[in-house]
Amino acid sequence: MTKIGSKEAQIRELRERRALGKHVDLLLQDGCPTEAIRLPGEKAAPRPTVVAVAPVPKLEDKMAAAVAATAERKRLKAKGRIAKLKAQQSGETKKMPATGKAALAIINQEATVKAKKQTTKKAAKEHARQPVRSGSKVEIIASLLKRPEGCTTADVLKATGWPSVSMPAQAKAAGVKLKKQKDLEMKVTRYFAA
Repeated sequence: MTKIGSKEAQIRELRERRALGKHVDLLLQDGCPTEAIRLPGEKAAPRPTVVAVAPVPKLEDKMAAAVAATAERKRLKAKGRIAKLKAQQSGETKKMPATGKAALAIINQEATVKAKKQTTKKAAKEHARQPVRSGSKVEIIASLLKRPEGCTTADVLKATGWPSVSMPAQAKAAGVKLKKQKDLEMKVTRYFAA
């Protein structure tokens, strides 16, 4: 008689204890550990519960937090008063909020709006100052616009090889003011550099 291994013994015991179902056979064939297989009527093992205990704050920590909160409130109130004075000195008629946090929020919001406006103005000026690269398609379009007879959209498409074009956008990129004239006989719009 041959000896039976421990795994085989567990499998035989499982088969003896229950009416064998297909799902259990499939689990065993797939290599599922026998400890993980639960038979009908058996209860699952209870899961261990983990209880997190929050540390109890020390009295010194509570006192320090209260002092810090009071100092922050005083600082914000002072900023609110300063903002109110600045608004009154600048002649603004809108009412500033009494609380420091709200006044500080309004000041920060106005500062960010002002900064955004300045950056967009700078970017627009720098973009307008940039010269057109020689040999570029924008330069080709600018030269077509500066001709005495001007150009049509078809002329630009033929010169650039593009499938479509926005003439106002290209004139802006070239730094040229655009003037257009409709030719009723040919049913074509001619563009000129103004």
